[in-house]
Amino acid sequence: MRPFIARTFALILLMAFASMLPGCGDGKAAVTFNDNIVRSLQRLNTVGQKFGRTIEPLSQGGNANPALVRQAHDESVEVLTAIKAEMTTWKIPARESAQQLNQSFVNMMKNQDGAIALFGDITKVVEDTKLSNNVRSQRIAEIFKNLEGSEQAALSDLQAKQRAFAKDHNIKLITK
Repeated sequence: MRPFIARTFALILLMAFASMLPGCGDGKAAVTFNDNIVRSLQRLNTVGQKFGRTIEPLSQGGNANPALVRQAHDESVEVLTAIKAEMTTWKIPARESAQQLNQSFVNMMKNQDGAIALFGDITKVVEDTKLSNNVRSQRIAEIFKNLEGSEQAALSDLQAKQRAFAKDHNIKLITK
């Protein structure tokens, strides 16, 4: 289960894949817009990894601490809620590529809503004291199956839109 969890979190939340350096074009506004997206993805990645670490003992035949799992889930909800509120203040450059990148990010946030709801399902499984660790692990693996495909599609779309945005704004993407 451990490689599956690590791979799933890489697909879901390890999306802080680039930052931008100004070229010419819309310059600062475009960089700021992209940086808002990247920082948001980094924050989601951080809470997603934290959640993954709380359930990792199950993949090794151990026990997950239900209080820590609940705390990590609650923190994930708080971060996603905060990002959605911040998005309303972002200045989106006027070009079509910026609008498309923004829509792709909005879609990613909807996808993250679903992912964090599934984190809630996982939390309930961990908190169920009637289940054995083996049954918990099996149920969690089943829940993760629901995350894989849509998350990868959302990430691929976001990356494609970001590349088009960078090209349109004459900005160089660098991988961190």
